[in-house]
Amino acid sequence: MMNMIAGGAAAHPFVTHHNDLNMKVYMRIAPELLVVGGLDRVYEIGKQFRNEGIDLTHNPEFTTCEFYMAFADYNHILHPNKVFN
Repeated sequence: MMNMIAGGAAAHPFVTHHNDLNMKVYMRIAPELLVVGGLDRVYEIGKQFRNEGIDLTHNPEFTTCEFYMAFADYNHILHPNKVFN
């Protein structure tokens, strides 16, 4: 949930301070940085946080179901059950 570097989307992160480490940390925006870090397939159902406006379609805390695949094409997206079996 907490990252040392903000990133993952163009959204503004929530920033907090980790007392024990005496440093700023950022609440995660999205998990796709795990693919950049070397994992070929990432999926997650979890909370995301974006420090931006609130309206009928936007909330700063929300739950997502996301999956990312390196080296995939549209066929993998159309049939994810074959990929994650």
